[in-house]
Amino acid sequence: VFEVIVEIDGTDGTLRPSMTTSNKIVANEIAETIYVPLECLHSDHDSVTYVYRKLRTGIEKQEVIVGETNSNEAVVKAGVKESEELFLSVPPGSENIAINYLPEMNGKRKKKNEEEGKEAIASTAIPTPLTVK
Repeated sequence: VFEVIVEIDGTDGTLRPSMTTSNKIVANEIAETIYVPLECLHSDHDSVTYVYRKLRTGIEKQEVIVGETNSNEAVVKAGVKESEELFLSVPPGSENIAINYLPEMNGKRKKKNEEEGKEAIASTAIPTPLTVK
């Protein structure tokens, strides 16, 4: 909660001094973009942001490029497409899946040792994924 001072042009008999109101301030609108809930985003070594994406054959850790965020969602500039299914939480048995890195991010991130994390996907119960909007 914070105070905002507004100047009103003209007069209105229903407005009185010291009245309170609830408002929404729109700082920016982004048209035609892909966004995901913040819960979909995960981080590796503080420089790689990725999502868990559902594939026909299992699960993939896909690196993404994140744009603007608000308190609920993040714009994804690269890494996922519309209608792909993403997980809101870490699917069981998926911790050791290697991340599918984006080539355009090469040289811009710290990378974990390539030999680590290439274990096969374990067959377990998987949470229902979320479809990207």
